[in-house]
Amino acid sequence: MSQLLNAIAELDKTNNTFTATTDILLPDLTIFKRATPDSVSVGEQITYQLIVRNSGDGNASNIRVEDTLPEGFIIDRVISGGSFTANKDGQTVTFMGGDLDSGHLATFTISSTVGETTANPLENTAIIDPLNAIAESDETNNTFTTTTRVRASQSPLTKGTENRYQIIIRG
Repeated sequence: MSQLLNAIAELDKTNNTFTATTDILLPDLTIFKRATPDSVSVGEQITYQLIVRNSGDGNASNIRVEDTLPEGFIIDRVISGGSFTANKDGQTVTFMGGDLDSGHLATFTISSTVGETTANPLENTAIIDPLNAIAESDETNNTFTTTTRVRASQSPLTKGTENRYQIIIRG
């Protein structure tokens, strides 16, 4: 049989191959984070706003965003954006299951009370696609860190120390 196939003369051997080009459209997930206010005292409220965007050519689905707040913070309120659901586990807030088409964004809000902390300044990092489950055109822009200054307490009292006062009564 193979001798028979080789025996057939071909007039044009230049048309025996075919090349196809396929563009692969990938998402590019980015994250931005802002803290308001940018300096706080223990016991005050701080709000983190996270903005995630798909700057790539392709759509992304089942996206996960994680933000672990510093120890001692009390998470008061979490607002999820778009098709995402929110989950709080200890100091970590996770937004998951959301979809972002190319060029779209979602906004999330985490409000918390600043607890006792020894860190000053406070650094807080949020990450999009922490498990690297989504193929992207650029993986280098998936984290964002904010820095918040902790002001000294306004109270003249210091926990665990002796405080003495002199009271003067004038008549």
